[in-house]
Amino acid sequence: MYFIEGLSYQYWRVTALLRVLGKGTTVTFDAAGNWTYSTSDELDDLFRSIDMRTQKENFDSSLIGVWFTNDITKEASANQVIISPQYNVYKKPLRDIFARFGIELPSEFIANCVPAVLDVHAYLEAHQRFSEAVFQRHGFHLATLIHAIWALGTSSLITRRIANESSESEQLRRFGEHLLNMCQRGYRIMSIGQDIKREVNSILAVADEGFQEVPEGELERAISHLMLSHDVQKLISLWSGGPRHMLVPMRDEHVIVDLHPISAILRSLFFRTQHDQSLRGTLFEEEFRRSIKAIDLDCISGVLRSPAGGPRELDAGVEVGGQLFLFECVSVELPLDYEIGKPDTIIGRRERLEKKVDQVLSLAEFIKGNPIGNNYAFKAHNIVRPFVVSPFCEWIGERSARLWDSPDVPRILSAREAIELLKASKTG
Repeated sequence: MYFIEGLSYQYWRVTALLRVLGKGTTVTFDAAGNWTYSTSDELDDLFRSIDMRTQKENFDSSLIGVWFTNDITKEASANQVIISPQYNVYKKPLRDIFARFGIELPSEFIANCVPAVLDVHAYLEAHQRFSEAVFQRHGFHLATLIHAIWALGTSSLITRRIANESSESEQLRRFGEHLLNMCQRGYRIMSIGQDIKREVNSILAVADEGFQEVPEGELERAISHLMLSHDVQKLISLWSGGPRHMLVPMRDEHVIVDLHPISAILRSLFFRTQHDQSLRGTLFEEEFRRSIKAIDLDCISGVLRSPAGGPRELDAGVEVGGQLFLFECVSVELPLDYEIGKPDTIIGRRERLEKKVDQVLSLAEFIKGNPIGNNYAFKAHNIVRPFVVSPFCEWIGERSARLWDSPDVPRILSAREAIELLKASKTG
């Protein structure tokens, strides 16, 4: 175990180093293999910035560049969400959460995981048009996989013992105990070894809302996709962070149901899947505009025509608080080697994003000079703020007015960051 712990530390150290090397730092090695790390104040500042920004990001996009709103509301059905424990990296106390279940935790208690709620229905809706591509590669449609994940997650937390409790308060407490156990372990051992399909079907059958009928054979293939087997062990690679599996077989007909990898499984589901590359950009723009309207702001988009110049395309424009926000949407697939900072990947991505920055800055100058056109009319006194919007939190490689709207607001925002900026401008 100490040897494995040592390997884990070495892996962490090397990948952390790779991450910053790809972004501009340098390392000098001596004959013994030791290294000297060199950086700059500006790079350190940029690293702190990206770390602070990514800490706030939720699971709301897949690696192919499709973004969806993972906002849980009181109106959300239990059939639309799933609880997935995530590592409690920042040692967040959970006393208030478990007090709702009648469970009192010691003030010094810190769980290994925090319960994260994932809107799998929103994920399914956003990626539905890629379902056939999933079927061609894996032999099951996207809805089948989502239903299997939801049923297994539900079965892990809501047991028959909970359902058989006559008192609602006792049901709530029992559920809280299961949730606390899940936050400590991240998984549950279940005696459903050879009956996983039957367990999934039994959960789907009693769901409050009907699920579409799963074609014969698809459910078995979806369950197999979620299962860690000897055949797929050789595909596991540290540099890629996976692939991860929700089901791990054990002896005596038992299986480990691991809820932690759900977001990782869904995030990388389309890896090496042949899909329509142009479709994701359209989907991203549509979802981003819907999210703007969902916070009760008017969104202007389309071709802007002015007598003073040629037509210009606007993905999304919002007038709020004496400001005109211009958003250029870009959906660039996130390769697996991006996380370890492969220089070619970082450079190529940066070049493509900066072309979009040039585009939106040019659009801003066009609108400043032509606030009123043939088919649009913006307030001439607006402060014009141009941004590029991505499904992901992107690395910004320099401090300049071109790439930063202000010291804390980069020119290239994630979709979540852009929506939060608009909310703040609306209320402030």
